[in-house]
Order: sequence, then C-alpha cells, then structure tokens
Amino acid sequence: MSSKKITVALAGAVWLAAAGSALAQPKSAASAPATGNTTTVKVDKADKGDEQAIKWFRMLDKNADGRLSRDETAWITRFKPSLAEEFSAADANRDGFVTQEEIRALANKRRVEREAKRKKEQASQGASTTRVSAP
Repeated sequence: MSSKKITVALAGAVWLAAAGSALAQPKSAASAPATGNTTTVKVDKADKGDEQAIKWFRMLDKNADGRLSRDETAWITRFKPSLAEEFSAADANRDGFVTQEEIRALANKRRVEREAKRKKEQASQGASTTRVSAP
C-alpha cells in the first residue's frame, strides 16, 4: 500500500474514531482536560477504545490545548470533505473548536437516535408478526 493511501486511511480512521462511539462512554478520567503538553489519563482495561480515541484526538491537537480547530483538522477534510460536516455537527457551541466533551455529546446523541430507531423497527416488526386476520 502506498504511503498516500496509508495517510488517507489513517486520517479517516483518526477522525472517525475520535468522533465515534468510543468517546460516547460515560464521562470518566479519560476526559480529563489537557494541561500543557501532557495529560495523565487513567484508563481501565475496559476503556481501550476510549484510550485509542483520546490518543488520536491528541495527535490531531497540534497545539495541545485540549480542543481541535478547523485548521488542525483541515488536512483530513481535504481527503474526506464530509468530515467537515461532522466537525460542524460536533461543534455544539459554534466556537470553531471541537472538544472531547462535544464529540462525546454528539456520539451519545447519535447512539440514542440509533437505539430509538432500532426499538421502533423492532416494535413495528413485532406488531406485524402478531397481527392475525379475523375470519
């Protein structure tokens, strides 16, 4: 695989993982704010996805201020323009930056929406299988 393809794949994986369900877990020590260039984060074994998402978030956070700017994510959105929409969706307070908390909130919102959709689909499937025609 060429280095360009690897870079594109990594870029997509980094942003999607950072914006994905790994950060949708309940707030824990993993969401501790960055102080300076280093952050000590205690992660349980069960939080490996959270740990990986935080690692990727930090790789994107070039100035280590604990938030991502459009400039810091611009190179990723060149490869996949739809990720600019994800940035906008995550930027809840419209300050031009995305924090881990904003990503977590968006991921939680989408998880709840998916669960509600599944329940609705299951309910409609259950209702259609239990209907019996009257003679």
